[in-house]
Amino acid sequence: MPTLNECIEQIGVLVKKKEFTTDTLFLKLVWAMVELAEAMDIVKKRGLPPADEVPIVADNIAEELIDVIFYVCDAYRLLRRRYPYIMTMDDMFNHKMLKNMSREKRYGQGLLTSFMKVYIDHMAEEGILDEFMNETSRYVFQLQEKNLRDLNEDRKIYPPTD
Repeated sequence: MPTLNECIEQIGVLVKKKEFTTDTLFLKLVWAMVELAEAMDIVKKRGLPPADEVPIVADNIAEELIDVIFYVCDAYRLLRRRYPYIMTMDDMFNHKMLKNMSREKRYGQGLLTSFMKVYIDHMAEEGILDEFMNETSRYVFQLQEKNLRDLNEDRKIYPPTD
């Protein structure tokens, strides 16, 4: 099985050979979302097949998910081309896995999702949803900046390998 870095190399060859070179990082991410939406659409319309069968529906879902991985890998390739100092995909995967494994277990995600839907609907009715989304965007941007600073600190301790 290839590593994520090897997948990126293979996809780079495919992109060059098929002349898919005009897509931007943004478009790669959009195409990844489109492929994921196609997988979701199959599940929504046809449902999941029984586990003891491997019908064409399961193959179709699997193929769409691999398409998502292709676009994500290619987006990461473009990201590293622009910012060569970021970790390789293998290193970032390991970094993120360690980070996620060190987090405390969280409960109530379903309840939180239900609550958020009600809260968002309420904000829309009150006409304050746009303001909330702008504030949330600012917060996410600040969080991304903090994560980038933390990541740079981690790199001083664990420099990326190529």
